[in-house]
Amino acid sequence: MGQMFDTPALARLSALLQEVRNGTLLIPEFQRGYVWGDEQRLRLMDSIWQGIPIGSLLVWRTGSDKGLKVRTEIGPCTLPTPRAASVRSYVIDGLQRLTTLYAALMPLPEGHERDAEGRRWPIYFELAPKAGDDLRFHLRHGQQEVSSTWMPLSCVLDDDLFFEFRAALVSRGHKDLLQEARRLESRFRDYLIPVVPLVSEDQELVTEAFARVNSLGQDLDEGDMAHALTLGDAFSFNGELSSLTSQLSSVGWEGVDRKVVIASLKAIWNLDIYKSGAKGIQGKLNTTEGRDLLRALPQIFEPVAELLRGFGVHGPGSLPYTYQLVALLRAAQRLGGEKVLGAADGLRTWFFWSTYNEHFTGMTSGQLRGEFERLEALIRGERALDWLERPVVTPLGQLRANAVRSRAAILAMAIEGDGLTGGSKQQRLYGARGTEALQRLFPGESPYILANRVLAEDEDLKRLREWLTPGQLRLTTPEVLQDDLLRRNHLGFVLEKKSVTAASPFDAATLTDAHKILRAREYALDLFEAEFVEDLGAKWQPDT
Repeated sequence: MGQMFDTPALARLSALLQEVRNGTLLIPEFQRGYVWGDEQRLRLMDSIWQGIPIGSLLVWRTGSDKGLKVRTEIGPCTLPTPRAASVRSYVIDGLQRLTTLYAALMPLPEGHERDAEGRRWPIYFELAPKAGDDLRFHLRHGQQEVSSTWMPLSCVLDDDLFFEFRAALVSRGHKDLLQEARRLESRFRDYLIPVVPLVSEDQELVTEAFARVNSLGQDLDEGDMAHALTLGDAFSFNGELSSLTSQLSSVGWEGVDRKVVIASLKAIWNLDIYKSGAKGIQGKLNTTEGRDLLRALPQIFEPVAELLRGFGVHGPGSLPYTYQLVALLRAAQRLGGEKVLGAADGLRTWFFWSTYNEHFTGMTSGQLRGEFERLEALIRGERALDWLERPVVTPLGQLRANAVRSRAAILAMAIEGDGLTGGSKQQRLYGARGTEALQRLFPGESPYILANRVLAEDEDLKRLREWLTPGQLRLTTPEVLQDDLLRRNHLGFVLEKKSVTAASPFDAATLTDAHKILRAREYALDLFEAEFVEDLGAKWQPDT
């Protein structure tokens, strides 16, 4: 390869695609699959036609062979075997655009008008548009006949195919369109794309770059790099992770983020959570013990999931802190699931005290390791819970659904609501869907107060709203007041666990508008969370 990627440069599209075709610009396996739809592909072509920038490509240049597996196909096209070279160049951002451009502009193998995912190729350009056509790029639909004025983009950068197309155009009586065909060829052949090199031998830096540049799209992570480093005929790290998360469905944790799984594996493998990246993971995956622990994670998970269900956490959506789960999984692997379950009372206090104290916020990797060790000493009975202060909890002010204090209040609301009616409906809903399960009780009222949010499926929400329509309030009969749906959502104002004083706002006859209903519900939620907090041995400090 020449000097194209030594410094930031504007590369001609034709030269860039030739680098891919020659096997000197490589696409590593850690890149996620191609996901663009038809409109995205056509709009990309239209941007080039109109001279609109399509963004830069980020290329990693390294002077050593990192053993990375590379793609052998791009779209419907087969890629060449990588050339032996002193410098390797890998595309690390821009795969969707590069795949689209390569598959559209390179000659397609005969009979390959669809790729492995069923996407249609080639892409055509309408040389004789009708008035009002805002998009001149097209795909064939089914057995649709190709128009005589459609120019396949696959002939634009190939001199022989372009000559043949122009000759055919003349033979079909479209000599007047030759100039338009030349304009299209010139636009694509000379189109410039910024190429930004990342010249480094540090794989951790490159992994961080992947994650950052993809933060607004499909995230790449250190697991993808580890996948590429360890990919073989009989092993795929990404495949193992997919299988593992699927197995967790039996305990309600199929939605757990793969980054959480990777962090848990690091803790179990005794790797540094933050500092040990793809290289550390690769080292463990290259050992039988490391792979065995990976495949054992579903079994390690079972007692931890049972323990967390006892705390009201039925899935990843309601977990306050990722590292609470990581710490428990590490302990279960080291000490055994029965030992962890046997320490449930002490662990419940640790779990909620660490939540209300926001204990894990901003922890370094060293502090995390210390927490893991203290927790295991607690489970073994060798240490009291003396490193956490007794929480002092004040009523929730503004609801921020993903803030830890808010998540604690939502979890307490779910636990106490289910406690009034039996079962675990709200806890399971919150665990499965997280904050997406929070619905507004009154659409016109603020979403930032907990009293206006309920954990409810759409049908239940509809019933609640029907009962609570201002001016048509139907909360006056004992039968309605005792309805499980109302009670579960802290709207049954006959409270079995509380003595209602004259000062409390629970007189259903006065609940004539949304504001009064929300005030009464806020009062109820505070009462229940206060009881919940005090039951944990923490201190509830009401607003003064």
